[in-house]
Amino acid sequence: MMRNDKRHMLDGASRTSTGGWLIATSDSTNMGKRLGLEGDHGTCPACKVGGPVYNDCDPRWTDMGKSVLVEGARVYCQCKEKPRVFASQYTMSSEVVSGNVKGAAAGADSKMPYTHNNLASRTTTPDAASLAAYEADPTMICPNMTNAEFYAAVMRVRDIAVAHMEARLMELARWSESDKDKVRIWFTNATPDIRKRLREGITRIRKISLSLTEKNFERFSEEAVRRVGCVPAAGKGDEPAWASVCKSDKTFAIFIGTTFCYLHEEKRNYQGIIENVSSMTTVFIHEVSHFPAAMDTVDRYSGIKAARLLAKLRNRFVIENADNIAAYVADVPNW
Repeated sequence: MMRNDKRHMLDGASRTSTGGWLIATSDSTNMGKRLGLEGDHGTCPACKVGGPVYNDCDPRWTDMGKSVLVEGARVYCQCKEKPRVFASQYTMSSEVVSGNVKGAAAGADSKMPYTHNNLASRTTTPDAASLAAYEADPTMICPNMTNAEFYAAVMRVRDIAVAHMEARLMELARWSESDKDKVRIWFTNATPDIRKRLREGITRIRKISLSLTEKNFERFSEEAVRRVGCVPAAGKGDEPAWASVCKSDKTFAIFIGTTFCYLHEEKRNYQGIIENVSSMTTVFIHEVSHFPAAMDTVDRYSGIKAARLLAKLRNRFVIENADNIAAYVADVPNW
């Protein structure tokens, strides 16, 4: 199935999920930065080798006879899990087609992707056939995408979340006035104790996040939640939460509710600023933060806007409220 969407282009300022850089070669520039083209080299501090960068979709925009690189592209280095590349600008984008990806370029890694799974292209409401398939197959996680599409999407969200965690840890280490102001937005104060709790907690959340694989995500069901030792919070027939976890579960299973499938992976406005709403990224961080091995957060209050209001009201529980942690880590709002 082919789907149309738009993605932001990559340039010479784009970073990878392992902290590397894209070495862009196009003669075309945007805001003084060269645009990236398929086959350009991406560095990788993890394997210290790097490799060519290829899209997981088919952009309509070409330059110098090559497709431009767009967010979601991967570095085909020596790492087992190929690093993703994130856009550094939000003023230039290209229409892309998913599900119609070109084969591997000559000399490319044999593990080049041949299929694409794009979060932003998922339908708002599934058709009757998709709903029927979802109801008939309890292993199907989302009604609006295949499991293969879901796994690709959620691992991309994991990478985005980890990149945010690394940015917040850098800020907590630097601890400038603007870094403190960002903490005050969500936690009222920027005391040494709050700084310490955030540094240690986000470090643990990052470690758990990086350990997660496709096997950690499954469709919500009462049976699945009971299997890991918890009683479902939703009553029979109630719509389950976007996602949920069981604190006592040492396997870090994350149960996906139907509504999660329709969230944006990360909601930004036309200026590229992350909006004050829940997204797949904030929900992912929220759920992982619940585990005792992470930050043992609780749901005293739900919602990003409620979390912001709590901080304004100087509520003493904000440092342990999951949505406050999620909003801070996800850089809502960023500047």
